Amino acid sequence: MYKLTSVFPDTEKFGLTNQMRRAAVSIASNVAEGYGRATRGEYLQFLGHARGSGSEVETQIVIAKELGFGSKDQLRKAKSYAMKLGEC
Repeated sequence: MYKLTSVFPDTEKFGLTNQMRRAAVSIASNVAEGYGRATRGEYLQFLGHARGSGSEVETQIVIAKELGFGSKDQLRKAKSYAMKLGEC
């Protein structure tokens, strides 16, 4: 996500760029936090949060594409990664 958003316009630094980076980091962070929890139920809850962040990223990629940000190849790869996360 950082590579993809590094080519976004500077005007998006505190907008879409920030949102996409935070959501992407949130995915891994929620998986890790859930793994560190005491019960299976808590773990599953955090996996749900991670899946939600993955959906957020997917939507933001669509927005970036519509705005003409990033290359088609980068956007396609990022969307593919985000969709794989949704399958977990």
